[in-house]
Amino acid sequence: MPHIFMKFYLILYFSIIISVGCSYSVGENSNNSTNECGNNICEQTEDATSCPVDCSSFCDWGCGDNGCERENYLEINKIGIGISHTITEGILSDSTEINGQLYRFYEVVKVYNGLTFIEGLKCWIPFDTNESYSQSEGSFVIGFYGNKLPTISDDLDELVWHGKGIIIPSEDKDESLLGIKLNEKSLIAIVTISDQNESFTTFNLIESVQGNFPDSFSTTWSHSVFPVNYPVPSSKEYIVTFEYLNDTEPYNGSVSDFRENNVENYNMVISSLNNPIVYWNTDEIASFSEYYKTGWSFNYAKYSYYTTVTGRADECCTGAGGTFISHSVDTFLNGSSNADKIVLGGHGYYGTESCSDQYIIASSSMGNSDQFEEFLCSNSPLVYDNNVEYPFSPENLTKIEDNIENRELVDIWINSEPPVLRLHSIEESINYANLPGNGIFSEAVSIAKAVNIASPSLFTVEDVITHKNPAWYEVTLSTTFSLYQFEHLKLHNIKIAFKCGDSRLLQKGKELVGFFVFDNPNLLNENIVDYSSGFIIPGAFLPNEEYIFNMISALPHKI
Repeated sequence: MPHIFMKFYLILYFSIIISVGCSYSVGENSNNSTNECGNNICEQTEDATSCPVDCSSFCDWGCGDNGCERENYLEINKIGIGISHTITEGILSDSTEINGQLYRFYEVVKVYNGLTFIEGLKCWIPFDTNESYSQSEGSFVIGFYGNKLPTISDDLDELVWHGKGIIIPSEDKDESLLGIKLNEKSLIAIVTISDQNESFTTFNLIESVQGNFPDSFSTTWSHSVFPVNYPVPSSKEYIVTFEYLNDTEPYNGSVSDFRENNVENYNMVISSLNNPIVYWNTDEIASFSEYYKTGWSFNYAKYSYYTTVTGRADECCTGAGGTFISHSVDTFLNGSSNADKIVLGGHGYYGTESCSDQYIIASSSMGNSDQFEEFLCSNSPLVYDNNVEYPFSPENLTKIEDNIENRELVDIWINSEPPVLRLHSIEESINYANLPGNGIFSEAVSIAKAVNIASPSLFTVEDVITHKNPAWYEVTLSTTFSLYQFEHLKLHNIKIAFKCGDSRLLQKGKELVGFFVFDNPNLLNENIVDYSSGFIIPGAFLPNEEYIFNMISALPHKI
């Protein structure tokens, strides 16, 4: 694990703020009253006197007055727009169903990013019958992934636009997110169309706005595959943006945005180039994710300890080589063991550790280093890999540099309460007194951050048990720890238990996409026994909708 330190997060988690002043949601069996939930009332009282007797009113923790569901919705819209290749706004009207597939009629009114010559185009869009907007009519912003243009459908024999992703009612659109997607890598030129056939459109360069262009270049616009009204060769000028352009002949590339060259559009392009739309802060998200995952490793680990590198030995003799690293175990911060050394590395490992380097390590075991003779940094023997029994290294190991900053972070991590949505086996008996309260892993996390921390998984709320005096909940979930529930995937029944939390988790039968964090993600490929090594990231839940699955599929591995 690389060295990490962020003063922002250090300060943030020294002063964890849970009391954000959210409002209770009214439960299904509520008396329609509301109650302030300023500082996790349910959590901090010894009895239920400060909460409704049945505690059916509920607090979405850390998410503001409207709860996490509204924040999730707004962020889903932002991420969906951010990864769409084409962003349009138009009118949904008629519907038809053919061979079990629902289609909605769509007229493109405006293209925010994409090929603007399709404004006015009419086509059909496939919908899942269970989607929230499958029966809705009116004005919507719709983002498309992959297909920048519609094709002719065999079923309808009319234009059908596949690849629908995000869909937002126009009254919910955020104008600041709608515009041309440009950055320092965008290739932008002012051109005329000089030639065109059934497959290619050729441009002549008038002026380069950004990037290097030859005098003539082309794009693949297939009239047979995408039969729309393309602009034809003329002296008319256009502003064209390429995702890429071959740097050798034939100079062909993919157009991401195309619009007429006029004062308004030119100024829009220059403005978008100088002030690109920011859909998420990649650096901040990456830093937070590293902090969060490393923190959980230390929080959950059976052992955490300081070490010093005392020796290096080369692996022999398998061709690839490698390096064994010997550490002395200096001080245990958490847990205890008779082990006074550990050995890391081995076959295929080429670490840069040097003697006297110091680390802070978290692990679920201390490994088995008894088979290794003592080796130092000078005159170290070769280690014959075929004589080494695996595993010799501690399991589920996390290693960071030992310095003042990381010592402070580790102190926060190992002393934080366990996650509020920690997983339990279905057979486990849960005691109210042991339920966690406020801690690093009990705060709501944004969808963009959750995507980088863990893989999304679909789960169903199977059962909800409400305890009274004091009030708390046991909730049974089922999941395959994936987005799908195929027959060949094991269906896990697990429990979570909490005092105050997210009201969506109290709705029996509710299907949600959540983000499950495990100390050892490899367990997801096995028959998980120790569910307690995992938890659900609070606050980050997505509805079970087709467009959500399309969005997740279109997301980069990390954003």
